Amino acid sequence: MTEDTTTNNANPHIEPKPELEDNGRGTLTFRWPRHNIEAFISHLTQNKSGEISCFIRIKADLFGGVVLPRSHLNLSAARSVATIANSLDRRTNEAYDWRMLLDYIVEMCELKLTEGKPATWLGYSPQIVEPAALFAPYVYANEITLLSADGGTGKTTFLTACLLSYATGAEIIPGLTIPSSGPALFLDWEGNEMVHSQLVARLLAGAGIKTREALLYMRCRGRLADQVEHIYKAVDEYDIKVAGIDSVSWACGGDAESMETVSQYERALSDIGIASINAAHTAKHSDQNKPFGSD
Repeated sequence: MTEDTTTNNANPHIEPKPELEDNGRGTLTFRWPRHNIEAFISHLTQNKSGEISCFIRIKADLFGGVVLPRSHLNLSAARSVATIANSLDRRTNEAYDWRMLLDYIVEMCELKLTEGKPATWLGYSPQIVEPAALFAPYVYANEITLLSADGGTGKTTFLTACLLSYATGAEIIPGLTIPSSGPALFLDWEGNEMVHSQLVARLLAGAGIKTREALLYMRCRGRLADQVEHIYKAVDEYDIKVAGIDSVSWACGGDAESMETVSQYERALSDIGIASINAAHTAKHSDQNKPFGSD
């Protein structure tokens, strides 16, 4: 009797075409059930030059779970695909033909982007689903909130008080509705840890709250777009649902009134994948009192 080696999990010649599941919320899951391999694709995007990129994470039960932590992948660049395949080969001692697996993911992702979606009917619905508020009326789950005002008007204090309200569940800002609470992150491009620590301590003291671990803080430099992976690691580790950014002009890392710069900034926020409050100065040379990046 001839053994069917395709049923052996360690056989490198796995069935070529995976099952594909689209959860409708931006995550694609590719599965090879006979080998208990899963690949998770998120933030699948195509830039103006046509390049397609995403974040990828791969699990293989034969090796106890995750064999590739969340990594950025340029699907349009053969070198990027080869780098991921080589990394998987090293991690699994070439147990599978990872390059073949990735080639099918690339092909199916490209089709997913170009196939478009069918027309659907819109109309009255008796059950209108409202977005979930992290703290109403300002911030909703996975949404971008822009906080704009002139310099020196208290944006940083207000932003910090919002985050502390969510982190502690306390009504630090009167009238702020907090249906749930959890860890919050402050991404600081303008100040420093000592100065912000003093601000946090004063706000907590004023609210009568005594806790030494109220708000996660990260000092940032350069463009937000270049720090997505670094920030996401903290988001993933601490299960953060909301971050505050101070301020947009510095985090953009370029001409904050340029549509290209603003698009890169918004794409970075989307890649991080959580709600955010973004402090922005009003444009200096504008009669319309609009923030940077506004038309």
